[in-house]
Amino acid sequence: MARADASMRRAVVVGLLCMASALERRRKIAVVGSANFDTTYAVGAKLPTAGETVVTGGAPATCCGGKGLNQAVAAARVGGGVGGAGVDVEFAARVGDDAAAAAVRSALADAGVGAARVAATAAAGTGLGVVLLEDGGEVLSVVVRGANFAGWDGGEAWDDLVAGASVLLLQQEIPEAVNAAAAAAARRAGGVIVLQDAGGEDRPLDPEHVANCDYLSPNLSELRRLVGADVSLDGDGALDAACRSLIPPGAATKVLLTLGARGSRLVSRDGPTLASPA
Repeated sequence: MARADASMRRAVVVGLLCMASALERRRKIAVVGSANFDTTYAVGAKLPTAGETVVTGGAPATCCGGKGLNQAVAAARVGGGVGGAGVDVEFAARVGDDAAAAAVRSALADAGVGAARVAATAAAGTGLGVVLLEDGGEVLSVVVRGANFAGWDGGEAWDDLVAGASVLLLQQEIPEAVNAAAAAAARRAGGVIVLQDAGGEDRPLDPEHVANCDYLSPNLSELRRLVGADVSLDGDGALDAACRSLIPPGAATKVLLTLGARGSRLVSRDGPTLASPA
């Protein structure tokens, strides 16, 4: 649950950024991404180490997650009260043919997220997350990709999803080719493209894909993984320089760095940085 709550808070930051565009243009947000069924086990005072067994008597807590689903739910929550009329949120994902998929669909319906493009596949089960939570809030987690990776066939058509959408939200928990195809369709349709969770899958960013996005939004740990351990992140100037290093030459992409309790920083290649409190 702690991991899901943190991801949701971060998604709200991105949702707030995007809502300004939705208000000025079209009242629809499209999300393409991951959907998981998460189970959290409270393990008491300490997390297990390698080879150690920790016994807990508490009942596990379950919730639906995945960064794509969290983005969609957060966008619906933020957009629901905007201007009194709300913003439509449409989510595209892949799930298995299992009970976890039913829970995902129910969670999306409860949040008011359109899920017509959440399709079941026989290739794999719904993505799963297992979280071990100790009393102090530290976690260990494992994510099983499942249908999030195995469920796409590469022939998906995106024009209908992005038509009329102000914003397309993406992350790195689905195949890069799917992200790139959806982003290309959104670019043709004139939408704003936000790539979140930039380092979440330990894979390098494709400069062409980044250049096709309007915003790249890593958190601090993802920024560290993207720029390498030898790059200093001490101080605002170092953070801004690291963010600028992610922007491909000639690209207009901006980097929205989320810093938890320290707020966020919106960094462009040449312009001033916009720092916002949490």
